[in-house]
Amino acid sequence: MYSIIIATYNSANTLAEAIQSVLQQTLKDFELIIIDGKSSDGTLEIIKSYEKEITYWISEKDKGVYDAWNKGIKIAKGEWICFLGSDDIMLPTTIEKYNDFIITNIDRRFEFISSKIEFVRNNLEKIKVVGEAWNWNTFKKYMNALHPGAMHHFTFFEKYGKYNIQFNIVDDYEILLRAKDQLRAGFLDEVTIKMRREGISDSYKAVYQTMQVKIEHRSRPLILIYWDFIISFVKFFGRRYL
Repeated sequence: MYSIIIATYNSANTLAEAIQSVLQQTLKDFELIIIDGKSSDGTLEIIKSYEKEITYWISEKDKGVYDAWNKGIKIAKGEWICFLGSDDIMLPTTIEKYNDFIITNIDRRFEFISSKIEFVRNNLEKIKVVGEAWNWNTFKKYMNALHPGAMHHFTFFEKYGKYNIQFNIVDDYEILLRAKDQLRAGFLDEVTIKMRREGISDSYKAVYQTMQVKIEHRSRPLILIYWDFIISFVKFFGRRYL
């Protein structure tokens, strides 16, 4: 079984679309868990309208999306756990394609499987498709294996722990850095998620936190980590202001 966890906070404009994308999966062997951070904008009304289809939901104050994910992990009963943004869309065959990939590669005992995602604007206009196979030599420089819609075997969190909410933007990168070159990672060469691009992960703070987690895990020599930071900052500045 697959556990799909959606963390929400004041997501009334997009949450119904995200929920529907899960419920429309061609493979129905999943549970849907929603962890809400005490929304005040109508999000709870949307959750309640799908209450019969939602396996578990709760609404209480939290310390951000990764704190909510940790709560979801404690509840999840699936062998594989996936996180979907409350403003993202899971393509209808996503779980089926992951399931086929896992069965085909059952002897490889993957801990983490990522895929391609399609970046879209708020109106779902396509920007570009991104995502590539996890590779330590690349991953220690930047996050090339994308987290949205990726599958984590339940033993992944037993082995590497839960999300460290200290890094409230790049915890998805930090948790994978813990494994270093020992991560048993697979890659589904398919687009599985439409992800709205305008978000907090595209910010200067995200660039700075990425540098911090690299330093904490000593993923590269310090001089190279600082060089990565300069390059990332220049790219961020170019996207935002040029």
